[in-house]
Amino acid sequence: MNFMQIAVAATFAFTAIASQAVVINDSNYSMPVVDGSKVTLADYVNQKDLTNFTYSGNFLTKNTGDYLFTIALTAVNGSADIVSLHEFMQKTNWTVSNGQYTTGPGTVFDEYAMANQGTNSLSRTFKFSAAAGDTFNYYTSFTTQMPGFDGGVNINVAPVPEPETYALMGIGLAGLLAARRRKKSTV
Repeated sequence: MNFMQIAVAATFAFTAIASQAVVINDSNYSMPVVDGSKVTLADYVNQKDLTNFTYSGNFLTKNTGDYLFTIALTAVNGSADIVSLHEFMQKTNWTVSNGQYTTGPGTVFDEYAMANQGTNSLSRTFKFSAAAGDTFNYYTSFTTQMPGFDGGVNINVAPVPEPETYALMGIGLAGLLAARRRKKSTV
């Protein structure tokens, strides 16, 4: 492996690491920041005998654009049916006063409730738009029949890729193919 290949590999590795989600931390709050990649807000695997599940939290969007919020309940065979699901997401108005972060009510982006679902797995995704620096809080809960739900619960938020992203990926792929073709013709 020559120096140029190492430099390219290092550049790709640095870019991949830098594009990961970051978390804002200070003495007053900590929340996930959606920054170019999917952020998992909750990921529970191999849960046993859940009859009630509740999860809530908040997140911040770093860039302006469209995002997808997804809740997925993946049951193992023979798990009890989901009786109800309630999901709520709201934009939050954060303010700083005397060094303390406080929140006030904001725009409701999505609220979804269902009863008598009659299945033991489901996935719900909705799309929303956000500006850079917007914060959101969310609440999800579901109940099941006895004996309960066995499986996984995953909640995540991800930016919707823009056409420019696909164009750049295509140009990069074309460049790699051209370099490979040129290398084969010299051999």
